[in-house]
Amino acid sequence: MSEKKQKSILSFFNKTPNAKSSGGTTPSKSASKRELPSSDKKKPVLKENIKDPVVKKLDLGKSSKKTKKLQIDDEELDSDEELKIPPRRSAGKRRRAIIESDSEEEKESPQTFMKGPEKRQKTSRKKSKDADFKPPGAAEESSEEDMDTSIAGSEDDTISEPEESPVKSKKKTVSRPKTPSAARKRNLNSTMTDMSIFAADDDEDANGESKVVWTHEELEWLKPKNIKDNKGRRADDVDYDPTTLHVPDAFIKSLTPGMGNWWKIKSRNFDVVIFYKVGKFYELYHMDAVIGVENCGVTFMKGKFAHAGFPEMRFDHFASMLVTKGFKVARVEQTETQESNKERVKESKDWKGVTKKLDKFEKQTRREVCAIVTPGTRVAAFNSHDDFGHKEGLFASVFECEKTIGVALVDTSMSELIVGQFGDDTFFSNLRTLLSQRHISQLMKQKKACISPNLHQVLAATSKGICSDDLPDKAFLDVAKTKKIIREIDNDEIKLDKLVEICDANPVGTQALGALLTHLKRYEIIHEVLRTSTFIQYETSDRLLRKINTQQRMIMDAATLINLGVTQGDDGTERGSCLRKLDTCCSAGGKRKLWETVISPPANPDVIRHRQKCIKALMDNQEFCKDARKLISGFPDLARLISRFGNLSIGIRPSDHPDKRAVMYEEILYNRQKTRSFCRVLSSFKDFDAWIKKQSATNENLLKILQLVDNENIVIEDLLANWRKTFDMEKAKREEKLTPKEGANPPFDRAVKEIKRIQNEAEVFRTEVADNYGHAKLLKSGKLHFVIQVRDTVKTPNEWTSIGLTKGFKKYQAPELDVLNKEMSRYINLKDMALSEASSVIFGEFYKTSNRWLAIVRMIDELDALISFANYGHTIEERCFPEVVDEGEVLSFTVGKHPTVDAANFIPNDVDLEEGGKCILLTGPNMGGKSTILRQIGLLTLLAHYGCAVPAESMQFSPVDRIFTRLGCSDRLLAGESTFMVEMAETSSILKSSTKRSLLLLDELGRGTSTHDGSSIAQAVLETLSARNVRTIFSTHYHTLFLHLNRQRDEETGLEKVTFLYTLCDGHASRSHGFHAARSAGLPDEVILAAQRAAKDLQKLHNGLQYINHFKRQRFDKAKNFKFTVCDDQDLMACN
Repeated sequence: MSEKKQKSILSFFNKTPNAKSSGGTTPSKSASKRELPSSDKKKPVLKENIKDPVVKKLDLGKSSKKTKKLQIDDEELDSDEELKIPPRRSAGKRRRAIIESDSEEEKESPQTFMKGPEKRQKTSRKKSKDADFKPPGAAEESSEEDMDTSIAGSEDDTISEPEESPVKSKKKTVSRPKTPSAARKRNLNSTMTDMSIFAADDDEDANGESKVVWTHEELEWLKPKNIKDNKGRRADDVDYDPTTLHVPDAFIKSLTPGMGNWWKIKSRNFDVVIFYKVGKFYELYHMDAVIGVENCGVTFMKGKFAHAGFPEMRFDHFASMLVTKGFKVARVEQTETQESNKERVKESKDWKGVTKKLDKFEKQTRREVCAIVTPGTRVAAFNSHDDFGHKEGLFASVFECEKTIGVALVDTSMSELIVGQFGDDTFFSNLRTLLSQRHISQLMKQKKACISPNLHQVLAATSKGICSDDLPDKAFLDVAKTKKIIREIDNDEIKLDKLVEICDANPVGTQALGALLTHLKRYEIIHEVLRTSTFIQYETSDRLLRKINTQQRMIMDAATLINLGVTQGDDGTERGSCLRKLDTCCSAGGKRKLWETVISPPANPDVIRHRQKCIKALMDNQEFCKDARKLISGFPDLARLISRFGNLSIGIRPSDHPDKRAVMYEEILYNRQKTRSFCRVLSSFKDFDAWIKKQSATNENLLKILQLVDNENIVIEDLLANWRKTFDMEKAKREEKLTPKEGANPPFDRAVKEIKRIQNEAEVFRTEVADNYGHAKLLKSGKLHFVIQVRDTVKTPNEWTSIGLTKGFKKYQAPELDVLNKEMSRYINLKDMALSEASSVIFGEFYKTSNRWLAIVRMIDELDALISFANYGHTIEERCFPEVVDEGEVLSFTVGKHPTVDAANFIPNDVDLEEGGKCILLTGPNMGGKSTILRQIGLLTLLAHYGCAVPAESMQFSPVDRIFTRLGCSDRLLAGESTFMVEMAETSSILKSSTKRSLLLLDELGRGTSTHDGSSIAQAVLETLSARNVRTIFSTHYHTLFLHLNRQRDEETGLEKVTFLYTLCDGHASRSHGFHAARSAGLPDEVILAAQRAAKDLQKLHNGLQYINHFKRQRFDKAKNFKFTVCDDQDLMACN
C-alpha cells in the first residue's frame, strides 16, 4: 500500500467523536501532522475484544481487485494509536447499525440503532421527489450516489438531509481492508462511541456547555409572541385554536416539496408530535425532533435543522414514551405507492383525483395522518411496547351551561362511552366525585373566560399533571350538530339509537359529547369508538340513592375517598391506602375489578352475605387460590384485547379510511403480532375451561359457591367449538398466520378454487406437450406463473416464444398458457386480498359474540379480586366476618383495630351505634387518637361491605348507603378555598345529602375560624344531626372534662405529663392538653411555661366575661334603665 493511501486511512480513522456523545477530544495539531515510518506501516485492524451488532454492508462504489473504495476525509492519525474502522463513510453521512433485539418481534425484522435511537437510512439510490427535503437556504446535495442503500429493494421517495457543514473537507479514495467476521460482533457501547460522529455537532459556549440554535428557532413567526392559528388569531383571542399554526405562504413556497408538505401537515396539527413516514422510518423534524430527543433519548442527525428518526417497527415504543408524558403523537403514513404516484402525476391528478395542473407539492408521494394517539385514546397493543397499566385512561369533556354541568367520557381501551348532565352546588361536589372515581388521562374544558370562576378553579386543580385542552364555546357543538355526526357513523348494520336517546335526555351533556366527537374524528378513531362502544348514561350520587333498590351500591364522594385514605395515602399515591393493603391481584382485569369494588362497595345485604361466603371458602382452600392465581397471572388483558379485536373488525372502519391506504413495510410482522394475540386470547379461555373441569373433580362445591359451574352464561366449550370450525388454531400458532378454514371466508374459498382449476388446466396442457415431445415441465419465470420447458432438440410450434434456455432445455411461452397466466395473476390477487382481510373477518365474527366472552372475563376478574380479599383476611391475626343486619341502622364492633395500620401496639376499641345511641360526641386530648378512631370506624365499615374479614373480635352492621367525612385540616389553594371554606363545603354536602342509612364522621368541626364562631357552628350542626337520628361520630375540642384521662403533673418544672390511653370511653375530656403536644414536638420549656401563664390569664378573663354576660342576661329584662360598666382588671379578677 502506498504511503499516500496509508495517510488517507489514518486520517479517516482519526475522525474524533463528538465530545458530547463519546467524551473524545480533538487531536493536537502536531499529532495530526505526524506520518508513520515506512517500516511501521500497518493495515488498519478492528479491535477483536469489542462485540458490536453487525453493521449492514454499505454500497461503497466501484471496486478494484475485490476491494471496496471508500470516500474519507483528509485527516491524519497518531502512529501510536490503534486503528479502528467505524462503520461509516464520512462525517456528513448518516448510518444505522443493525443490532440484535431482545424481543421476539424485533428479531424478525432487523432493527437499526444509533446511540439510543435509530438513525434513518436512505431507501433508494435513485433520485426521488422527496430527496431534496431541506429548510430554506440549505445546500443542495450533489448526488444521490452518496445515499445509503441499506433498505434493499425499496423504491420509496426519501427526504434527504442537507450537508450543513460550512467547510467541506477534501475526500480521497482508499482501499478498505477485509474485516474479520469475528470483529464485526462489537460491544454496543463501543459502536455508539464509534458512530457518535454522526450525531449533530454542538457549538459550545465559554463554559463548555452545548449551545445549538436550530433553524426553526430563528423563524420570527414561530416565536411564542408571534404565533397565530391558521385563521390569523393570536393566543389572547377567545377563539384562538391551539391545534393549528399559521405558516406564511411565502415560506411554504420557498421550501422543497418534502419539507413543504411536512409544514402543511404541521400547520393543521400544531399540538401534536408528528412521526413522519419516509421509507421504512419515521422521521421527526424541527420542534418535534427536539421533543423526541429530550423525552425519548433519540439523537439528532447532522445538519442545522433539528432532525431525528427511528424504524417503523419501533413506533409503539416511542409513541408510548411520549404519550405517557402527556404528548399527542400523529402517525403520518405514505398512502400511495411509487407506481400509483407516477401514474397519477402522468394523468395530472391531485390527491383527490381531480385533473388539474399539479404544483411541486402535489407531485409528491401522498402522505396522510392515519391516527393521532393521545393519553386519552390509547388502546391495547399487540406487543409489549405500549403497556399502559391496568388503570383506565379516560378522555373526558366537561361543559357548563346555566349552572348545569355536562360530561362526556370515553374509554377507548374498553369501548365504553358515558354521557350525562347534572346540577351541582357551589363547590361542585358531584363533579369532584366523578373526577375522583375515574382515572382521567385527557380533559377538554372551556376557556377561562367562558366558565364560572369556581368551576375553572376546580378543573384547573383536577387537570394538574394530565393532558388538558382549553376550547372556545363554539367547539362544544349543539345537539343538532352532535346528532348529525352520530348519524354519519350510523349504518344499517350498526345502529346508534341508544346514544341518540341519551343525547335527547341530556342536552348539556350532548354539547360536551360534541367536542369529544370532533376530536375523535380528527384523531381518525371516531368509527371505532361509536361502532363498538357500550353507551352509558351517567348517574350522580343523588340519582343512585333514589334507585337504591336496584343499584344497591354505597356512595362515597371525593372528600370521603381522600379523608379515609381509600384509594390514596397521605402523599397522594396508593402507598398507605386501603386499596394498596387489599390489592394482591395478579391480572389487569382483577385490579380494575378491585378498584370498582373498593370505591363503590355493594350495599345489598344478600350480595354482601354471598361475598362473605365466597371469601370464607377461598380462605379455607389456599391450594385452590394458589392454582387459580398461577393460571390467571398468565392471561393477557382479555377485556382490552377483545375491545381491540372489535376495533379491527371488518366493516368498522370506512373503506376510505387513510390507514387502509397506508404502505406498511412491516405488515408481515404486524399480522404475526395480531395472530399471536388472538391465539393467546383463545388459548386463555381454553386453559380456563380445562382448569374448571379439573377443579370440578375435587372442589365442585367451591366452584358452585363461586358460580363458576352450572352457569348458562359461561359455556366456554360451546364458544370454542365454533372457532374450531373457523380456523385451525394450532396451525395459526405454528405459521403465525390466520388462514380461515373452508367455508369460513367465501371470497378466499372462491379464489383458492379457481387457482386449483387453473393449475389443473396447466397440468393438462403439460401432459399433452409431454405426449407429443417426450418431455415437458411447467416452470414459473418472473411474473409468468406458467412457462413450458422442453428439450432443446425438439422442434416446437412457431407460435411458441422462446424466453430462456438451460443446458439441454429451452423455456417457451405458449399462447395456451397466456390466458392461464392472466387468470392466475387475477385470482392470486383476489386470494391475497381475501387473506389480508381474513384477520378482520375473523375478528368480526369473534366480536359478534363479545358479550358472552366478556361475561367469562368478568368472572375471571371477579375471582381474582375475591382471592385478593381472601389474601387480606389471612394477614389479620384476630378477625371475624361481620354479621349483616337487615333491619334498623346498626353499627357496632368489639376489639376493633385499624385496617391499614400494622403497629403491633395499636390499641383496639369498641364502638356501639345501635338504636337510641346513634350520635357519639368524641372528645380527647391532642394526639389522643380521635382522628384515627374516626378513620378506623369508616374503614371497618367499608371492609364489612366488601364482604371480607375485618380486624375485630365481633362486628354487626346494617348496610350504609353513603359515608360522609369531615376529617383533617387542609385547604385547596389552587381552587381558591381556605381551610374553613373546605370545612363548610363538606359540612354542607353532609347536611343536604345524608339519610338515616348514612354514616357521618366529623372531626373538629369549626376549628378553621374563631373559637366563638367555630363552637357555635359545631353545636348547631351536632344538634341537627342528633335530631335526625343519623349514625354520627362527632369529635371536638370544645369540652370541659375527660374523667378517664390519666393525667400527672411534674412538680419540679410545672410541665404537664399525659399518658394516652387511646381508649374510647363514656364521658368527655376536660382539656385538650395542647401543651403536652407542644412539648412532645420539641418546643423549649421556657416557651411552654410562658404559654401556660398566658393561658391562665386568658382563662380567668374568659370566666369573668362569662359571669358578666350571664349577669347581664338575667338583669336586662327586669331593669330597662340598667347601665353596664366594664370593671377594671382587679374587679374582673375578683369576679372570678
